[in-house]
Amino acid sequence: MHLAITIVIGYFVVQLVVIGFNLWKTSTRAKILSQDAVRARGHFDQVTVSARKFHIIAAVLSVLVVASLTALDKWVLLRFGIENWPAVWRYGGLVAVAVGFVQFAKYIGNFIVKSVLGDIQVFTTHDCNAEFSAIRAAIIDAVSDALVGPLNAVDTERMIDDQHPAPLYEKIHVVGHSLGSTIALDVLIRLRQLVEQGSLALSAWRRIRSLTTFGTALEKTKYFFDVRQPTVSAAQDQWANNFYGKFFSADKNVLAEPENKLGVLYWSNHWYFLDFVANKIVAYDSDVAVSAEPIPERSASGPRPICDNHEMPHPERIWAWVHSYYLRDPLFWREFGPIVIG
Repeated sequence: MHLAITIVIGYFVVQLVVIGFNLWKTSTRAKILSQDAVRARGHFDQVTVSARKFHIIAAVLSVLVVASLTALDKWVLLRFGIENWPAVWRYGGLVAVAVGFVQFAKYIGNFIVKSVLGDIQVFTTHDCNAEFSAIRAAIIDAVSDALVGPLNAVDTERMIDDQHPAPLYEKIHVVGHSLGSTIALDVLIRLRQLVEQGSLALSAWRRIRSLTTFGTALEKTKYFFDVRQPTVSAAQDQWANNFYGKFFSADKNVLAEPENKLGVLYWSNHWYFLDFVANKIVAYDSDVAVSAEPIPERSASGPRPICDNHEMPHPERIWAWVHSYYLRDPLFWREFGPIVIG
């Protein structure tokens, strides 16, 4: 009975910690917004402030429950003749701490499933009959439209000839982080399909000079693609070494060319060993050589690498969450900067 009471006490103590942290985190902002909401009598006053009052009431009730259970636990120990009940309580405190660790592990597990694996599940759904297919299609459509805009933008004050204005952006670089790198590659495949269909000018495609991925989830998502075995109609969206590979190169020298006549993108990948989401790109290569021909020759030396991998050292401790550290790392900018401005 003492064990059961202690576990319940530990659970409510954890809830108190969570409620207290949320109240502290939102107190200043909520106070400002609530003052504005009182004057406007808006949605915030009706819903958000009420939720804050609910959390305060929940905190008070949790304190009362913990106090009541503690008193009950003391009565139980005395009732059964446990004279050294303070020592038993110390061990009960360790049980409560263990409950806290279990709750924290549950929170981390939920975060990984919902915020990491959940996104991957959505974006690896190629079956048009699946519920997430429309979400994936909408994401690719939105990013494709965002990239087609700069590709088709023109500078009306500069003319190539009497009829054609000069492009507004001469060079465009595509960058993707985490799952965004998977989206970026899929969008580039989509744009190449538009070129083949005649919906996007070949000259626009040739202005895309590089693809830079960091903290990439490409290896994970490709694994999920292969395991799920999409339908025949969806398989066309997958990576095809013998077709798409000819448009990517691991040779940085392609950026030195003033004009991208072959339409080849320099692909560089940057990752930390401590980043469990990212790793070296090994599953993407090319069975054919770089070529502008519709049917290029197969690579004489076998599959060639198409991604220039850069593993970067990380200064943080081994348990640090480094997945979101890249943009703060000067080493990343020393490697990425010359790609854009070099």
